[in-house]
Amino acid sequence: QKSQNPHLLSLWVGVGLWFPLGTIMRTGVVTLLALALLLPLAAAWSHGPRTQMRPRPRAWVMRAEGVGWASRDWNWGSASGTAHDMAMALREKLRVHPDPNTDPNPEPPTLTLALTLPPPTYTQQKTKKSRLSWAERVVRGEVDMLEVTLALGLRIQHAARAGMDGDGAGWNLMMNLAACIYEDDDVALHVDLKRLVGALMVDDRSRALADESVYAAALVALGAMGFYESGL
Repeated sequence: QKSQNPHLLSLWVGVGLWFPLGTIMRTGVVTLLALALLLPLAAAWSHGPRTQMRPRPRAWVMRAEGVGWASRDWNWGSASGTAHDMAMALREKLRVHPDPNTDPNPEPPTLTLALTLPPPTYTQQKTKKSRLSWAERVVRGEVDMLEVTLALGLRIQHAARAGMDGDGAGWNLMMNLAACIYEDDDVALHVDLKRLVGALMVDDRSRALADESVYAAALVALGAMGFYESGL
């Protein structure tokens, strides 16, 4: 029997190869287009969400609003300026604890609100209960870290005069705060706070607690310098 036309066979082979080859080429084009679209998204995901989702041990809401140790009108150590005004409000906030039986508002004013309110009219009970309550809010992440570092600076001033600042470790930390050494550097602040805790008279349990977070280290240091008993 006569064999098939070689030209026809070549045509069929060519068509047979063209369809899978065309499919592959078309698939390749689609794949390349998909990769061209997905790679930028993948890059954005790797840099964006990971950075945003990275746990931060503290909140700097006030700094984001332009208030903080580096702000122009902070004036640490001066009798005027934002630091002085906020220190007065923070001292009042931590000095008193409202009486829930007689006060219409059982919660002390927030630091920001206290700057705009007249002197409080609620019953003022001078007790460390308000300072312990504030510390609990710090642990829960409800207190701006600017407020925590302000409390540290104010307490260190008293502790240094009384020789309770870890042989100058507290004073050095306060001066670093004033020099804005810790702006956007939680790690350095935590390291120096742990160094301060190590220089203070605390037990092993407190030292271990200070290792957990910058919040915990700040509260341990404050407590060792007499904050809960004497305030700011």
